Amino acid sequence: MVRKFLAIAAHADDFELFATCTCELGDVTVCVVTKPNDKRYNELLCAADILGYEAIFLNLIDGFVYTQDIRGGIARLFAEYRPDVVLTHDPWKRWQLHPDHREVGMQTIDAITQARLLCTHIPNEVWLWNTDHPTLNMSCSLQKSEAVRCYMSQGLGEYQLRNTNEAFKLIIPQEVMG
Repeated sequence: MVRKFLAIAAHADDFELFATCTCELGDVTVCVVTKPNDKRYNELLCAADILGYEAIFLNLIDGFVYTQDIRGGIARLFAEYRPDVVLTHDPWKRWQLHPDHREVGMQTIDAITQARLLCTHIPNEVWLWNTDHPTLNMSCSLQKSEAVRCYMSQGLGEYQLRNTNEAFKLIIPQEVMG
């Protein structure tokens, strides 16, 4: 059985920087919360083509995610895509200064409770990327560096990356699912 992954990322390049190895583990859908400009949108399509994932967008204003309640929208994505695993930013990461990263991570975790209240699909696991305490270390043979190089507007064209990703794995307790 193929595992289904749903990544909730604040920005167009976040998944490529922190979680690309999951593309080798199953079917991946990436939800970008903020609206990319035309250039970054095309860069994301380039990376999605290289890595083979489906991209969807919530189109919020970059830098202002904290002003929006996106939990219900994310819970509806759980129902539509029925992921086994959800990936997102670690909202508790020490010195996580970007408000969009913190907010997307926290609201994604809160959406699990929202999904239970809405009687919709609840993922079995949540993996937090860019964490202080990784419990998963995934190697990948994918062209991660090639996908990241699609983001020329971000100055990542010559960025050298290890072909690994780290994440902290949260198991959703059965009490939450019931």
